[in-house]
This record gives sequence, C-alpha cells and structure tokens, in this order.
Amino acid sequence: MISRGRFWGCIAGILVSLFCEARELRYCVSVPDPGLDPFREIVDGQQVAAYFLMTRPYLSQNSEPGILSAFGVSPDGSVFTGRVNPALRFNDGSPVSPLEAAYGIVRGLSVRPLGRKIAIDGSRFKDGIRVIDAQTFEIHLRSKIRNQVGVLREALSNGSSHNRMWPVKLTNGRYDPAAPVIVARFPYSFDRGDVVFRAGAEKIRIVGRDRCKDAEFGLVPDLFETSRGRYHRVRSRAARQISVQTHSIRVDQNARAALIGWIRSAFVNLPDELATESVGSFFLEGEGGHDPASRWENRYDEAVLGSREWVLAVENPAFVQLIARKAAKDGFRIRFVPFAGSNAAYDARVIASAIHGTRHVILQDLLEWSESRTLFAKTPATVRALERISALSASTIPPPPAVFHEFERISRRESSFAPVARRFVQAYSKVGAPLVLNLNEFGEHHFHEPR
Repeated sequence: MISRGRFWGCIAGILVSLFCEARELRYCVSVPDPGLDPFREIVDGQQVAAYFLMTRPYLSQNSEPGILSAFGVSPDGSVFTGRVNPALRFNDGSPVSPLEAAYGIVRGLSVRPLGRKIAIDGSRFKDGIRVIDAQTFEIHLRSKIRNQVGVLREALSNGSSHNRMWPVKLTNGRYDPAAPVIVARFPYSFDRGDVVFRAGAEKIRIVGRDRCKDAEFGLVPDLFETSRGRYHRVRSRAARQISVQTHSIRVDQNARAALIGWIRSAFVNLPDELATESVGSFFLEGEGGHDPASRWENRYDEAVLGSREWVLAVENPAFVQLIARKAAKDGFRIRFVPFAGSNAAYDARVIASAIHGTRHVILQDLLEWSESRTLFAKTPATVRALERISALSASTIPPPPAVFHEFERISRRESSFAPVARRFVQAYSKVGAPLVLNLNEFGEHHFHEPR
C-alpha cells in the first residue's frame, strides 16, 4: 500500500512533468514553411533566419567548431581538400562521413549563387568527389576563378548567408527533405512538419509567418513591433543595406535623380524601433570602400515628382508605410506593386541586401538579380562598373577600394543605384520568457537566461 506522502508526491511529479512538457516556446521565421533542407534554393532572405539559428557552418569564425577541421585548395584551383571534424556529429549521434561532407558542398553549389562561378569536374570521379580516408575528401573543380581559397572560405563560413551550405545524413545515397538529419547547433526533432529544438531546458518550435502571432522569439520587426512594449529588443552588429534601384527605360535621368533623392529623404530621422539609419554612401567611415569625397544627397525637384504617379516595388511592409506617409505629406502620387513577380513594371524598387563584415555582396551579384539588367538598360557605365566588381570579387576579396569609389561615382552620375539606409538585425524576445535571444555579428543565435 502506498503512503499518502508518496501518493501526493507522485501526483505532484506527474503534474510537473505534464506542465513542463506542455510548455512550448515559438521562434518566428517570416516565410510560410521554414525547414532545414540543405538543398532548397534560397529565394527569400528570411529563410536564412532558420538556417543561421540551426546549422553549423563548414568553417567556423568563432569559438564554435566547424564541420571541417582543415581545408585547402590546390595551387591551380582544381582540387578542394577537406578534413571532417570528428568531434561533430549529426543530430542522431552518428558521425559525419567524408562523403556526406563532400556531397553537402557539391550538391549545395548546384542551388547556390556560387555554383554559377565554380563548377564540379566529374570527369574522373563521380560527382567530382574522391574519398581519401575516414576523415578526408577531395572535390574536383572546374573554374576560372583565381582566388578559389578566398571565395570558398567565405561561402563555407558564416560570412556568406546566400551561399550557406551544410551536410545532411545520407541513407543509401538519399535523405528526406522534409525531415533532414543535419549537424545542428541545438538538438532537434520534427513534429507535424515543424522543427522543434531544445535550448537548455526549453523546448522551442520554429513556426512560419502565419503562426507568428505572440511568438516568444524572432527577428522580424514588422511582426513584433505591432506589440511594442511586450518584447525586449537586442540590436546586433549584423546589418542589411537598404538601396534603391531605378528603371532607366521608364524614367529619364532627371526623374531618376529626383526619385532617388526623395526616397532617401523618407528615411531620415526614423524611430529607434525600426533600427534603421540613413547613410550617405554604400561604405561608412572605417570600411574598405569608404570615399570621403562621395556622398549622396537628399535633394529632389518637386515639380518633377509632382508631374505624375510613380510606381514603386518595395519588399518591406514597414518601408511601404514609411514611403506612403512621406508621399501623403508631400502631396505626391505613389502606387506600390508587389516586389516579386512584378516584371519590372515599376519606376524604382527598394531592396534589402546582406552586408558581410563590411562587404556588400549585392554589388558583386546585382547583375544576376532578376530584372536588374532590364532596369540598367540605359545606364551602361553602371553595368560596366558592376561587372568589374563582380569579376574582381571572384579573384580578390575584398576588391580594391578604388573599384567601389568608381562605381559609386558612376551610379550617382547616372542615378541608377543608390544607398538609402542600413537596417540592423534585431533579436526579439517576449517579456517574461524564460530565455532571451541574442545574435553575434555573423547572425548566429544564442539564448541565455534573462539578466
């Protein structure tokens, strides 16, 4: 017969167990279906929020170990050699084989922008992969890029979000895209299609945009700022560049200059919660491409802007509201169209792009962005300057500052592509949550108890 004390002790234990198991926190990612499939094309920058939260990079730039303990590239750039870190394991506890590590890079290149510059040479080995021993592999490459080491180091580290790659466990050469087994920063499982991970003693579910209401954590200010005061905000050193690209066919030189100046003026003296600061150049003081003689102005011709309705493609809802308020105040007619799939039926687009350290990836990749060459059709000098940056980025990281100085002078002269502001990534944590979300300069997430 069980004693009364033991009975109530058991009941209390069961209730505590049920309560602890029932408590679940949520991390919001502003895409419909966040996941961990390493070979899913990154078509929305918000996907990266889940990737930087969960995945370990091949090469680490901080105290956390990377998947590779060593790597190198042959003098002629044709062979990449990697050595797997034996201390790291897949989420199920199994070791990472050299074949799986190599396959993550080879298959990853097929769905990342870097794959357009570095091709796999499969003439001697299947998929260009040669396994040397239990930890070492080779990948055979075919590329005209001279600086293979620099380009690959950036892509395999925390420094290149759009080229982020990570290995997946293979079973008979296959994996489940809906439930991949990866080398994760937090232990995780899948539940009803969601990633659920553990941060300390806490259970956190990654949810898509339609389930973000009242989520405990996230990086999406346009969702969390509607509940101002209910969330702690931690501004990181990671930032995104806000730029405006004009349509050179639809808009003439004078109108492009006016439109750029006016849009820039809408981003002055913004509220602190937007974490957005106006800039006069693509590169700030202390950054490699900074030119003290180069500064964009906010001047614009009101007569030009008041002459017609202007069509803008703006991807960020907060910036739509910002520009709409400015238009209402100034009496200008502005119509907004969806940023995606608009077929360049707009006069300018306001876009956000990643900054890695002090390097603007968009300047080397912009000509590959959808519709960019159409927009630049009548600004040929801008195109040539961007082509030079792209070519040098493949051989020298970063390219010489003079190349950026030249681009900024040309883009200002042709009124083609202009800096507007920088928006700093902010980590949001609900007041009263048992953990606080923080970020390092590479966008990697860390949770700690409230101080």
